[in-house]
Amino acid sequence: MKAFLKENSVLIAGITLPLILTAIFFALTQMQIKNVTPPNHSILYATNNNYNHYYKVIIKDEHAYLSIVPLPKNSHHRNYKLPDVYLFDPRSGENKQIQLPVKEQNKERQEILIDELKNIKFSAHAQSPDGFTFTSNYKRNSNLMTEMFGGGYRSRYSYVLKKGNGTIEVPNAARYNTQFIAWTL
Repeated sequence: MKAFLKENSVLIAGITLPLILTAIFFALTQMQIKNVTPPNHSILYATNNNYNHYYKVIIKDEHAYLSIVPLPKNSHHRNYKLPDVYLFDPRSGENKQIQLPVKEQNKERQEILIDELKNIKFSAHAQSPDGFTFTSNYKRNSNLMTEMFGGGYRSRYSYVLKKGNGTIEVPNAARYNTQFIAWTL
């Protein structure tokens, strides 16, 4: 056995060194991702929330309001569907859907305090007090062969809370029309 190892030491090194380096780089990337301390502040975000919607969730005086903005009668952008609003607590992983008040459509602008959130203060700053941001995260799995000759690949599009290299995925965030609203204080 010693003679075999001695005669083939270059071959053994050529096989084991790339495997060891691959394992080390994989472990380092996973450690960066897993060692992210979740933010201390929950995030309020909305899905199915286009700019031409009749309804908007806004932050005013550190509280969340449902703003109802009537569109002109000749407007072609009519969408009276309420957005889906979520309060995500990254520490516990709980993602609670918030029930919005349903009011009759009126000709005047209305701002209605959201009852479920009336005891919570919010900040509409893009960055949380502990340095996290709400951003999209696009991942595409491909390799040299699929790049050169075409072929299947898989892409994932999600929204994450990001700080440095670490990310925490936000559940129920639709690929399109997901918008950040605020951080809790």
